[in-house]
Amino acid sequence: MRGGATLATLMFWRYALAGALLVPLALGAGGAPGRAGLAPGGARPALATLVVAGAGQGAVAFLSLSALRWIPVGTLGFLFYSFPAWVTLFAAVRGSERPEARRLAALALSFVGIACTVGLPGGAAATAAGSPWPGVLLALAAAVVYALYIPYLGRLQARLTPALASAYVCLGTAAYFLVGSGFGVQLALGREAWQAIALLVLPCTVLAFLAFMRGLDRLGPVRTAIVSTVEPLFTATLGAVVLAQPLTPAMLGGGVLIAAAVLLLQLPPRRAAIAPTAARRRG
Repeated sequence: MRGGATLATLMFWRYALAGALLVPLALGAGGAPGRAGLAPGGARPALATLVVAGAGQGAVAFLSLSALRWIPVGTLGFLFYSFPAWVTLFAAVRGSERPEARRLAALALSFVGIACTVGLPGGAAATAAGSPWPGVLLALAAAVVYALYIPYLGRLQARLTPALASAYVCLGTAAYFLVGSGFGVQLALGREAWQAIALLVLPCTVLAFLAFMRGLDRLGPVRTAIVSTVEPLFTATLGAVVLAQPLTPAMLGGGVLIAAAVLLLQLPPRRAAIAPTAARRRG
């Protein structure tokens, strides 16, 4: 962006090229026509994934990357990773999940972690560069949007292979950035911008997705979610090493609390007590 590229341009090329690479990879990995959204009856989930998930992912990318104008990447990583707590909160509000004590404790841990990571308004976090709160609000908004659209995306993917669904998400996101830029996506970019786009496309999108799907297949969703709690810590560490952004004790402490909340939410529900009549029947 320092070289003149806009955020919309970078995100368009990231998702357009990643989607173009994921489609043949998905079909080559066994995307059956009936599930790939290519056969009659499969067009509706494919279109819905393009439209709905593309809008959700586009909003998440725009909000989170815009937040970096005010906060370091470590803070963004920890704040964004509060999304499992928001998923739980919204499920409780809708009545689809009972707000049991363990989930309430996880919500409390997550929100205390957010407070520790961010600090108090007007405190030490507000540096000479200005208040970080616009970035904080943008990061939390990205987490909320992600929490709202991920359950809907799960329903849309029922008739799509995961690989092809992700390709549709990328292509739909690219379309939103194209329209959002007023069809003003830049073509003449410098070498540094294209290098950044290549890094965003290959390791950050395509390879990350393929590795995640392989891990999900081997470990299952619960263990995958638990392992993925290292993501914000890696983000903060890379920010310190690559961008010389400080790792403060408050940031790390808040991140640990948020990760603990995620782990707590992944614990299996306690089995219901056996009814006395059922116990007597077995006896």
